Amino acid sequence: MKRDMDLVRELLLKIEDATIKPSWRALSPQGDETEIQRVIGHIRLLEEAGLIRGTKSIHGGSDIPENIELTWQGTSF
Repeated sequence: MKRDMDLVRELLLKIEDATIKPSWRALSPQGDETEIQRVIGHIRLLEEAGLIRGTKSIHGGSDIPENIELTWQGTSF
């Protein structure tokens, strides 16, 4: 997967603007499985980079964060 820094920025802004901690479902488009997988991949990258954190949920056989929030590093990205 190629990193899309525009998508990274969009996800960070959505998480920051959310009134409640969003799940990956709230951050993903509905219906387009390819785009959903692309967003999930970038959510994982954000978590690995320490920019977000959340509780774990199983989707497609792997863990993805739910109740996502920015970390200190994520707010200064």
